[in-house]
Amino acid sequence: MTYTDHESDTIRAGVLGAIALVSRADSGFLASLRESLAAGRALTELPEELRDTFAEFDVPTLVPGEELTTLSRALAIVDARDPEAARSLRAVVLEACEEAAAAAGGVSDAEQAALTQVRQVVGKGAVTDRSGTNTVAGIDATREIPAISPDA
Repeated sequence: MTYTDHESDTIRAGVLGAIALVSRADSGFLASLRESLAAGRALTELPEELRDTFAEFDVPTLVPGEELTTLSRALAIVDARDPEAARSLRAVVLEACEEAAAAAGGVSDAEQAALTQVRQVVGKGAVTDRSGTNTVAGIDATREIPAISPDA
């Protein structure tokens, strides 16, 4: 399954934003580097169609404070297209965040708090509301999701 450029940008931003949220919770430069490498290894477990969204070295703009909303949007996109891939994405995002948190000598309280937030978003899953609209965390997966501006 091929995702549009906009969808791919949102998926990358959601996944990388969740990892960054955990990584920034409690670390310095070297710890962040170790955490990024650990998370990157986990991302190799993504289904091929989702791995393709990371094939380009197009780093999305990550908006502090919007990481979980963007992750919810990314999950909504994948849920709407391919529920099986969405289940894999959820597992890989959680694994990547856990690997990042543990990479720099154990999981701190701040990292644990960030992991809890990611788990809440990842665990919600897609539901179909009474109107038949697929939603994740209250976000309509069928509507156009605003692009993340590099100026944001």
